[in-house]
Amino acid sequence: MSAVEADMTYSGTVTMSAKELDRLEVLGRVVERRLTQWRAAEQLGLSERQVRRLCRALLREGAAGLVSRKRGHPSNRKLPAAAREHALGLVRARYADFGPTFAREKLWEHHGVAVSTETLRQWMIDAGLWVPRSQRPRRAHQPRPRRSSLGELVQIDGCEHAWFEDRGPKCTLLVSVDDATSRLMELRFAASESAFDYFASTRAYLGRYGKPVTFYSDKASIFRVTGFRGEEDARDHTVRPRTLRAQHRDPLREHPPGQGPTTPTARSATTRTSSGSSPGRRSASSRRT
Repeated sequence: MSAVEADMTYSGTVTMSAKELDRLEVLGRVVERRLTQWRAAEQLGLSERQVRRLCRALLREGAAGLVSRKRGHPSNRKLPAAAREHALGLVRARYADFGPTFAREKLWEHHGVAVSTETLRQWMIDAGLWVPRSQRPRRAHQPRPRRSSLGELVQIDGCEHAWFEDRGPKCTLLVSVDDATSRLMELRFAASESAFDYFASTRAYLGRYGKPVTFYSDKASIFRVTGFRGEEDARDHTVRPRTLRAQHRDPLREHPPGQGPTTPTARSATTRTSSGSSPGRRSASSRRT
């Protein structure tokens, strides 16, 4: 056992941070004369004077001499308990359903209570008025069930990629996938993901397989208008949905997980496919008409 290890032999437990453990290892080599003080100061980011002070504390008290004296004591900048209770009382009475940021703004605006957002957040968490996102129960999102028959729902999408590597320019692959069977119904390379290229892809699909019950797409601007607000039918102002509607095909758009279709278009498509006999079981000749 070295002299340093002998000096650090004592009964009890010392809680040290990772930074303090690193200091203990480096300063132990300094005390054993295996490392110079200036080299230790360089490694620890301290001055030589601080290294000498810490070495004396290590020899005098052992590892406990390197532990911060502030540990376990309240901060010098801690707000008084009366201010904490006053702020929490106002939050309970007036802003119990507010988040910490909004509650802090109202406390300052209407009551003149100055407190930082993070301080108020911690107070509200300790008082049970706010649950941090990491502790909230995760919501289970059930996956959408697949359709039962071929032709009930066709998913359409495009992916821009260097499909030909360095043998050609980047292009977009337009894909039509049957939802029931995962079968690739139509594949088409296009210069870009545009409405005209989707028209060509849809025309090829209709000529080969006939009309599906529903097309399923994402919410790209090709399929819906994002500039309209407050209009229930704003998403059907693009050319492709109007064309599909003229062909008596309702476009069904993808929604966030856990949310069903909320638009009249999507509701009508879902209602039609779920009521009565399954449209996908019609003969191929009836789908072609």
